[in-house]
Amino acid sequence: MAAPVIKNFADAWRYEAELYMHREPLKKLLVKRFGTLSRKFNKRIEWAEMDDLDLWYDRIFDAHSIQDIFAEGQPA
Repeated sequence: MAAPVIKNFADAWRYEAELYMHREPLKKLLVKRFGTLSRKFNKRIEWAEMDDLDLWYDRIFDAHSIQDIFAEGQPA
């Protein structure tokens, strides 16, 4: 997914809302599957863009540990 084109404040607000709507359910799923999120993983989710969030959603059901979700260089 390419970075969105943000032309004004309303576009930025909508994009941030969309990110929020993807971040919060991801956190909930990760906590349910792996337990409490560390500050490190929580921050990664909070600062993630849509491409990363999509990748992490793809990995959640096959991962054996939370580190597998956030591993760099692994295919989805």
